[in-house]
Amino acid sequence: MKKKPYILNLSVIAALAVIYLHMNRVFWTYSPEPWWISANLIECLSYFAVPVFFMISGVTLMEYRTRYGTREFFRHRLRKTVIPFICWSLLVVLYLLATGEIQNPTLPEIITNLINTRYNDYFWFFIPLFSVYLSIPILTAIPEENRESVFGYGIAAAFLINSLLPFAAQLCSIEWNFALTIQTVSSYMLFVLIGWWLNRHPLTRKQRIWIYILGLAGFCVHFFGTWIFSRQLGTVDSYFKGYFTPFSVLYSAAVFTAFRYMKPAKAQWLATRLSWFAPATFGVYMIHWFVLRLIFGLNLFNEQSLTFRFIGPMVVFAGCCLIVRGMQKIPVVRKLVPR
Repeated sequence: MKKKPYILNLSVIAALAVIYLHMNRVFWTYSPEPWWISANLIECLSYFAVPVFFMISGVTLMEYRTRYGTREFFRHRLRKTVIPFICWSLLVVLYLLATGEIQNPTLPEIITNLINTRYNDYFWFFIPLFSVYLSIPILTAIPEENRESVFGYGIAAAFLINSLLPFAAQLCSIEWNFALTIQTVSSYMLFVLIGWWLNRHPLTRKQRIWIYILGLAGFCVHFFGTWIFSRQLGTVDSYFKGYFTPFSVLYSAAVFTAFRYMKPAKAQWLATRLSWFAPATFGVYMIHWFVLRLIFGLNLFNEQSLTFRFIGPMVVFAGCCLIVRGMQKIPVVRKLVPR
């Protein structure tokens, strides 16, 4: 299936944002110095990446029944994500064995650490993604004529119970009972449904403006709240962190909406320039752990440098894309980095 221009653009920009997050690790060491403030800015600006990836899945996967059956759906997911996840996870194990970072692990220990993504913490993303895959056939069984109202209700209820009320409880020092979580659209399915709804439901200019205002407000609360609380504590405060906070949900939805409603000519212009990178985005996610291990291990760069944290991710992203595009030309190897 050919991607819509705005989906292609979002895929590339979100993949680049992931690199920005992972190369900005100095954010987690608080300092009153300007370099930490810039690190906080990069962290907050890039925070949309994971939610938007799940929103993209809502656009590309929720209509799979119009193209093929459920068996074929799972066959595609197995080939495109599950098998590469297993293979790359095992390659990480071999790497850690070769470097002596793990020694004589038992098979149950290896499996436990792979399932819990402890060897490569960048791979945590795949576990909720697989859960989403298992949920999609259930939701897509809802008749087409009922989906907009049902999914709209699911988004509203899940945002209220999974985002707003837990944060309000935290604000009031109340222990939230997560047994109240709506299981049907719990976890990252919230973003999948938001992506589907924003793609299918036309928004008026006024509605879009409100989304942008709320998204900007979410970003500002995330940025300034983290800055002020961290300065008071003398250490990085995670009070405003979490992809399910209202601030993250609103900001990510605003980013998605901005690309969704970009003028067609502008979206196509951007898609034309990003089209070379698009087939490599999944592969970039798979290999950038190895690339960043090499870069950080060299100890040649000042990680507090704005040049390293602003220009560096673009260089690493382009380099990873070049590696992946090369791998995709090799018959067997290309199965590890599917387009």
